[in-house]
Amino acid sequence: MEASEDYTTLFDQYLRGELDKAKVIEFENRLETDEHFLQQFNLHKETLEGIDQHFDEMLKSKLKVIEQEISHPTATSRPWVWWAIAAAVTLLLVSTFLLYAPRESIDDTFQAFYEPYPNIVNPSSRSLHSQSESWSVAYDARDYAFAMLAIEKELLLSPDSVDLLFYHGQAAMATNQLSKASGQLQVVLNRDSSRYTGPAIWYLSLIEFKQGRNEATKKYLDRLISGHSDYEDKAKELYAIINK
Repeated sequence: MEASEDYTTLFDQYLRGELDKAKVIEFENRLETDEHFLQQFNLHKETLEGIDQHFDEMLKSKLKVIEQEISHPTATSRPWVWWAIAAAVTLLLVSTFLLYAPRESIDDTFQAFYEPYPNIVNPSSRSLHSQSESWSVAYDARDYAFAMLAIEKELLLSPDSVDLLFYHGQAAMATNQLSKASGQLQVVLNRDSSRYTGPAIWYLSLIEFKQGRNEATKKYLDRLISGHSDYEDKAKELYAIINK
């Protein structure tokens, strides 16, 4: 991973979805294991939010000037002030769009489509291990961090449980651990005739989409459109957004 002086470029590339899959996995693993790296990343995001706010304030200021010019025009101001104001506002809008719109657009679209999968595990079919109920209760309560830990304990005893693997991936996704979620959902997807095949493909498409990998997203969406009617409409809708 890059030295500290290169963190800004690395952070920007991650936020814009410009890193390849291997680097995303490496980046997210480091966020989970390197406290200093996580602090630097959070500071970087806070700085970007401050810049964003600054752009907003500047834009409001320019718009106020326009309003004043409209209300109190002068003969000397008309020819060049309008051009200067228009150029300044255009520059601010373009700069803001280039810096933030792609990431915000991806995040907003992701949130519009994403909802953690409901807990459909029948209590009578759950493991009899003591942790099985605690992960289920935590998951239903949307305490995904606790649910994830409880499922990990269960997986030590039942490593081949498709239910546990799927919901471990769901809990990881809900806590924004996308590389871990992707790994578990891929395992589920490789199981033949799993009741979670369609959902796994859908959530994998969302993970790829959030990370800006549109071609990989489309491949998953194609599978849903051609073979999973429950997700066909949503897949087509997301596909249309990507192709805009």
